[in-house]
Amino acid sequence: MTTKLLFCLWFGLANLSTLRQGLKTTIYTGESLFAISLATFGLILMAMLIGNIQTYLQSLTVRLEEMRVKRRDSEQWMHHRLLPQELRERVRRYDQYKWVNTRGVDEEALVQNLLDN
Repeated sequence: MTTKLLFCLWFGLANLSTLRQGLKTTIYTGESLFAISLATFGLILMAMLIGNIQTYLQSLTVRLEEMRVKRRDSEQWMHHRLLPQELRERVRRYDQYKWVNTRGVDEEALVQNLLDN
């Protein structure tokens, strides 16, 4: 009974984790347990990778939105203060330069946190 259950579990995991590449299953209990644990570990690692990628993309989206808000606020402030066009262009170029170099990460806050700890 245990052998049949392990065989079925391994067959299902093999098909799930290898996308039906035709891996041969075994009838030996020890080998089935090892293969099941290996396939499960691989699936867990894949799920963690997908989760990390999703977290990265979400943080990038948040930083992009923060940059848009900062840019909009800056434009409104420059318009309100009636800054000359050449000065506005310099401010825009600086904001763009800062974004390209830091990708929206507040490096000063990171350094300050390191110094505080």
